[in-house]
Amino acid sequence: MYPNFRTKEILGISKKNFFALFFFLFMINLGYDIFASFKWGGVDLRTRIVYARYLDFDYPLYSHKWSPGESERIIDPSECFIRVPNRNSGTPFLAVLLYPFSTLDYSFLRIFWTALNYMMLILFFVLIWRRFFKDKLDSPLLIGLPILFLFFLFTHSWHFLIERGQVYLIFMLIPFLCFMGFTSKTPWKLAVGSLILGMGIALRPIFILFWIPFLLKLEYKPFLWSIVGLATAILMTTQVPNGLNSWAEFNQSISEWSVRDIYEMELTEDMTPEFPKVIEGMPIEKMNSIKLFDVENISIQENVYTLFKIKIYPNQLKIALTVIMLLYLIIMWIKRKGLSLSALFLNVTTMVMMTELFIPAKRFNYNAVQWFFPIAIMYVLLKNKAPAYLYLISAGLLLNCNMISWLPFHLPIGELLIMGTCFYYSLKVDDQIYTEKALV
Repeated sequence: MYPNFRTKEILGISKKNFFALFFFLFMINLGYDIFASFKWGGVDLRTRIVYARYLDFDYPLYSHKWSPGESERIIDPSECFIRVPNRNSGTPFLAVLLYPFSTLDYSFLRIFWTALNYMMLILFFVLIWRRFFKDKLDSPLLIGLPILFLFFLFTHSWHFLIERGQVYLIFMLIPFLCFMGFTSKTPWKLAVGSLILGMGIALRPIFILFWIPFLLKLEYKPFLWSIVGLATAILMTTQVPNGLNSWAEFNQSISEWSVRDIYEMELTEDMTPEFPKVIEGMPIEKMNSIKLFDVENISIQENVYTLFKIKIYPNQLKIALTVIMLLYLIIMWIKRKGLSLSALFLNVTTMVMMTELFIPAKRFNYNAVQWFFPIAIMYVLLKNKAPAYLYLISAGLLLNCNMISWLPFHLPIGELLIMGTCFYYSLKVDDQIYTEKALV
């Protein structure tokens, strides 16, 4: 039996025309992203891969910079040679995770990474369909999945992610896969989801906030499994240069980068070397090329400075964030008994994204692809009972599209609209469409 998308009933067009339009719009996006992958070098992907290759050369992950005589495989043309730390902002475990990809030729990897992002996004929607619609093939919500898929592809965040070769779709999938495991009836899926969360914390320490649902719901088994995942990831980093000390180096590097936007970073003499004209078969002009977007940095720090010419210092951001998080936790504690596990995940995802806005460093808009998870889950939870939330989410996604670039601050406005909607709705969710306890 095949899904009944009910296109005639809901949209007034035949199923054939609907999917012809879907395929046409999909191919426009795919064609543009393939073009972008050939035209621009994926500067962030190059940076990530170079530092993963440091594992082969036993170079420090956060301080070493290429010099003539070293392998061309560790050249990062976008490296800044007047700052003390290098461009590596990922954890030691991210270098371990990306190491298998680092063995590939970069020209091939640049295209493969785009294909991999598409495969991950398709996997995301396939898993949603299998979990929530496999036995509801006549659900009117089915028609929303391909529409939501196209919405995501048309966002500024998605095209920015592809052009720079970023890894944030992986960061989106981690809480999603955890959520799928935690709300499953199958014990092994719960264990796998918990292990993924633990390893996710080693990739993005801020994901430790996802322990909150366990603690509020007194779910100790997934909590312990996630600790096992975290411990496993940390043990794997003993193989990187300087072993476990690399975590201290990571913390120091991030601390130095946190003052980048207020011009207080320690500078050194410019020792930029002369790079080869061709690196791994790719001209250096292409490898170091980027598409300049109208708006890139959407942090609180940047927007306040742009609007009011007021510099917000790291300690001020930390105080503001601490107050907001405490209020958030108090609200969650008060409402914990009435909140489902799905609602708690929406809450924590909103907390994570809010925290990122207050980080005292540049926050590029490709980070916003992490909203794909809570938006998709909200869509499933709504069950046609609250169309107003759908309108607000749709407006937020629309503001994230390049076609709205004429509107000042359309990206931060769109993200704040999505954030506020997710926060407000997550405190009102009472749809028990999941099994709250995976272990019986």
